[in-house]
Amino acid sequence: MLSADNLQALTQAGYHYIVDSRLQKIPYDISEYQKTGEKLADNQIIIAGADDHRIIYQYRAKRAALVIRNIEKQITKARRIINNLTPTSKAKFLTLKASEKKLNQALIDKAYALVGIKGYVTNLNLPDADIITYYHQLFQVEASFRMAKSDHKARPISHPKQDAIDAHLTIVFAALAIGITIEIQSGISLKQFVKCVNCLSTTSK
Repeated sequence: MLSADNLQALTQAGYHYIVDSRLQKIPYDISEYQKTGEKLADNQIIIAGADDHRIIYQYRAKRAALVIRNIEKQITKARRIINNLTPTSKAKFLTLKASEKKLNQALIDKAYALVGIKGYVTNLNLPDADIITYYHQLFQVEASFRMAKSDHKARPISHPKQDAIDAHLTIVFAALAIGITIEIQSGISLKQFVKCVNCLSTTSK
């Protein structure tokens, strides 16, 4: 999704997008800021621009603390392998050669330089904080897909005719929309709502 061709195709087709920027290397704008010696503040945002989109980098202290713990665990694992305290296996920060085992310090330094930073690529003309908020609503989209496939039986589709397939999916998405509306208006999950309705139904009998 993050290839330049894909993003350009989305823009040319008139679509707006917010996608995760996978940090394979230290971004130039982050590197330049780090050279100043200033530490990133919690929720600080740094912007990198392009012709038809921008990348929003945000630092979160909570995210950094979690990543640092994971880095330290990986370093500990690599050192145990180097000291023959653990059988030789793959480890993130371990370099294995025929004659030696050693820590990959360059990779460790890169990992620490990216601690707490996440990138978001978008062509939407909205405030940076809104872009990040909207991206974090992705879990709701994923939850809806799961619900459509499981609870509403969107798949498998065994109808042989297009009209029947369209009707099947229309019912699925209508049920999904109704369920989400109930959750928003009631303030409780759909599962809890169904349980309450069942209780009322039993009581009325």
